[in-house]
Amino acid sequence: MRPLKLTMSAFGPYAGEVSLDMRKLGNGGIYLICGDTGAGKTTIFDAVCFALYGKASGDIRDKSSFRSKYANDETKTYVELEFEYNGEIYKVTRNPEYLRKSKRGEGFAKQGANATLILPNGTVVSKTNEVTAKIEEILGVDKNQFSQIAMIAQGDFRRLLNCDTKERKEIFRKIFKTEPYSQIEYKLSSLFNELKKQREREKQSINQYISQFSCGENDTLSPSLESAKNGEVLIDDVISLMNKIVEKDSARYNELNNFLEKTDKETAKLTSALAVAKNQEESKKEYANILTSGEYDLHFVVGKTYENAEKIELLDGHKYSLNHYSDDIYEDDYAIRDIGDMSLNMDNLMGLLFEYEEDTDEIAVHPADFEHGGEISQPRIRKCDDSGDLEEILKNMLERFIIQ
Repeated sequence: MRPLKLTMSAFGPYAGEVSLDMRKLGNGGIYLICGDTGAGKTTIFDAVCFALYGKASGDIRDKSSFRSKYANDETKTYVELEFEYNGEIYKVTRNPEYLRKSKRGEGFAKQGANATLILPNGTVVSKTNEVTAKIEEILGVDKNQFSQIAMIAQGDFRRLLNCDTKERKEIFRKIFKTEPYSQIEYKLSSLFNELKKQREREKQSINQYISQFSCGENDTLSPSLESAKNGEVLIDDVISLMNKIVEKDSARYNELNNFLEKTDKETAKLTSALAVAKNQEESKKEYANILTSGEYDLHFVVGKTYENAEKIELLDGHKYSLNHYSDDIYEDDYAIRDIGDMSLNMDNLMGLLFEYEEDTDEIAVHPADFEHGGEISQPRIRKCDDSGDLEEILKNMLERFIIQ
């Protein structure tokens, strides 16, 4: 901030209106105000500070004493300051609270404190508090900081020298406008702290991952892994080491996986064979039960077979006897038939005998006519010389049938 023009009216020792054109001082930035004691040097500081913040530059002066005791009743008390900041012009006017001559009748009336600020774009800010807040926003410092960095009043320089390092650091930062660098420093410091914390988190995470790795005692990577766990290996080397361990583990994993697949196949075969063996064992048990039951049945069948064989043998004997009896019956049947035929023929012969006796003719009957029970269809009749031949024939026939 560079003051361009300061106007004081009935302010401090100045009874009337006084203007200071500070443009004439040039653009050096540092000005020296000097003079005899009581000449009004401090009043100039108070006027600038009052115009901006509504307070005196020092702590021992009160703003109620700003009204000049030498001023006429009609003269107004105020301070007007025109200043430049960042290449733009601002104009602030402020008056303190004081007693003035009443406009009506005798006596005095209180003039209230007031302030106005004209911004570069023509906007007007009114009221004391609003103007003070806007000035602090524009300049970036409050009244105390301004009194220490922009305008050092008489007697206040010792306070600057005696203040603590932190406060003096803030003051000089404002004087030399190093606030942007301070902000950069703060941001860098914050970033550094954040990165440091992140690094610690990542380091812990890396250590956690490293602690999960392991190698055999005889592995060539075992010493390097122990160094990494102790934090003696750079992160890039740790990553390279981890990759090597992972490659070894991957190869071992593939080897074990292949072996596991073979083992699974063999296990499947054994399981299948075991299932077959179990089925066979169950079948054997079933067959054993069947054989045990069948053995009893076989003994029973064999016994029955023997019984049936004996019965068959007995039946064969009966069959033989029956066949014999059948032959006898068959022969007897023929004999019976022959006897019947013979009886019939005997009847016929007896009739013939009677007939031949009457006729005294010789009758001869051939024995062949009675063979196999045949009937005499065409009897052979021949004459006999005497009755003795007929008797001989009959005798032979009777003997034949008796023998049969």
